[in-house]
Order: sequence, then structure tokens, then C-alpha cells
Amino acid sequence: MAGLLEDRVALVTGARQGLGRAITVAFVEAGAKVLALDESLDGMDETLRLSNEKDRRDRVRVVQLDLVDPASAGKAVEECIKHFGALHCLVNSAAVWFYLTLADLTVEDWDRLHAVNVRAPVFLAQAATAHLAAQAGGSIVNIASIQARVSGPGGVAYASSKAALVGVTRTMATELGPFGIRVNAICPGCFTEHEHRMRSRPEIPAYPLGRFGRPEEIASVAVFLASDAASFITGEAINVDGGTSALAPEYAAVVASSRAPAPVSLPRRIRSYARRRLRGSRSA
Repeated sequence: MAGLLEDRVALVTGARQGLGRAITVAFVEAGAKVLALDESLDGMDETLRLSNEKDRRDRVRVVQLDLVDPASAGKAVEECIKHFGALHCLVNSAAVWFYLTLADLTVEDWDRLHAVNVRAPVFLAQAATAHLAAQAGGSIVNIASIQARVSGPGGVAYASSKAALVGVTRTMATELGPFGIRVNAICPGCFTEHEHRMRSRPEIPAYPLGRFGRPEEIASVAVFLASDAASFITGEAINVDGGTSALAPEYAAVVASSRAPAPVSLPRRIRSYARRRLRGSRSA
């Protein structure tokens, strides 16, 4: 995807690890300059190391801000403009993630999670709007989750925050479209950094593609949505989940029973069914 974001400037939150790191690296590889923001700098050295490979030095500016602080949104955008002189894309990747049942959830847990997962993206977008509009083609990419659509026990806080972020995405798209700003969301399924946690859960999700996703696979979608290649796409929430959300419940039960992302038995059954249907059509 080299060159898709040449001479663009992006602000990426949650950049020190996981999806935020992968998105930062992918944007740099696509030609962008990135203001990489996180509440902690632990792990940011690795983000910089990966971004600086292949002679792409000085393309990343690191900023430490806690998105729980309402003033952080304005500070982040101000720092981006001060250092790079422009802003073409905002990627809201930072998130608080935990499983707590309704019985165990506290007000403090709820408020911190929603402050980072919902409030921060809203007010970062508000602070960025004028600068994005000045580019006559700015883009906002919100990292939501398939838990915006499907969830399970312990997800009341996280799932509600991601569902809210999808709603925010669609509303922003209608408001900001006249200014040339596109707003889309990505809804990832579980990826490799979650694998050790998800394998211990009895409700492990089913994956028709037979594996967990990789952070760079979500990052490549973010690059696409931020680029001119997606110039007529706005207001969308795109699942990048290996087919999990498309799988019918009866098949999901078969897949999950194997205790692996996807068993060999399911494709065999599908092929067997297809062969029977093909023989029937020939005999007719």
C-alpha cells in the first residue's frame, strides 16, 4: 500500500501497542507522517523502531497524553498542527478493554472506559474538524469492535462503548460530509494479541477463516479508508473479523465445540453438501 498516503499527516491514538502500533507503522509505510499519541510511553520505542525501518525516519512524533483528560483532545490536535503543519486523518484507536459482569461493574470502571472509548473520539474529531476540512478531503477512522454488534457476558461496558462509537461514526458522517470529511469505523474481531485470553474463555468465537486476525490486517483497512481509494465511502462500519459475525449460530456451535478458531470438520461438511447438491442437479 506504499504511496497511498504520501504527504498526508495523521493523528493516531493508542499508538504504543496493538492496533494503534500496527496502524502507525502501516500509515508510515504508506507515506504518511504520524503524530503517535498514548497515555504511556511504555512500548513506544518499538513503535518508533518499526516505523523508522526502511529509511522512514522523522515521520513519527510521539506525544504522551491521557485521553481521560477532556483537555487532551485540543492539546493533541494543536501539537500535530504545530509539528507537521497540517492534519489529514484522525484515527481513534485508543481503548480501555476489560470484562466485568453487570454485578461487578463500578461507576468508576464505566466512566473511565467510556471516557476513552467514546468521549475522546468525539472531542478529538471536534478539535480536528476545521483542520480536516481545510484539506478538502479529510478522513476520520474510528476503531470499534464486532462487540458493537454481538456480545456476551462481561461485555456490558465495552460492548456499549463500541456500539456508541458506531453510532457516533454514522452521525459524524452526515454532519461532516458537506465539508469533505469522511468518517468510517472498523469493527475488528479477535486478533493474535487477544489469542491467549480468548482461548481460555468458554464462549471462544468461531472463525470461518480458521485463525485469529493479525493487527496489520486491521491496519491495512485503516490505510484504505484514510486514502483517496475510499473517497466515496463514509458512514460505514466495516467488519474485519474473519467471518465471525457472518456465521449462523448453528454453525458457530460446531466451530466453537472444537476449542479452536475453526475446525476442519466444517469445510468438509460444506464440501460434502455441495457435492450432493451437484449430483442431484446433474441427475435431474
